[in-house]
Amino acid sequence: MIEVEIQHIALSRNSDKYLVLKAKDPADDRICPVMIGHFEAEAIIETQGNPKQHRPKTHDLLLNTIADLGATVEHVYVRSLEDDTFFADVTVRQGDDLRDIDARPSDAINLALRARVPIYVAEDVLDRVARDMQRVEDEMEEADDTRRGHRHEESSEPVTAEQREKLSAYSDFMETLSLEESEGEGPATRQ
Repeated sequence: MIEVEIQHIALSRNSDKYLVLKAKDPADDRICPVMIGHFEAEAIIETQGNPKQHRPKTHDLLLNTIADLGATVEHVYVRSLEDDTFFADVTVRQGDDLRDIDARPSDAINLALRARVPIYVAEDVLDRVARDMQRVEDEMEEADDTRRGHRHEESSEPVTAEQREKLSAYSDFMETLSLEESEGEGPATRQ
């Protein structure tokens, strides 16, 4: 398990939001972009600004329920990545009993932020994301080189939009990174 923190929330060209998790260890530069919904992104942003709400929202309700049942949230753990879908657990302690509760990563992270507990990602998940992102970046560079005429192979064809979509769950996120490099502007982010 590698402890991570929220680096930022990135907005892609087509308005998808990615929660970018980064290893807390400064020597570890791996990141883990997790696509999240609009409401989940807003809930995370609210915890960063720390405004006090007069009425509890869903994640507050869950944390209050856990506390009222005499339990505490210990940590959250993004444990796996299957078919481009992340899976997470919320680890809850009640007395001497520890329980792992299956959760969407965005909900688990929202809960962790409210409970002020660590967020972990499995080492193999970080490694797979790094490999996938590198593969997508290489494929996009190859496609860009082909379009620019830098490759003179007769069989080389530009990658179609349909092919690009199939490359990986990270292709849209990688395009966000490409925008940042080519236009000198970063994606819309908030912490």
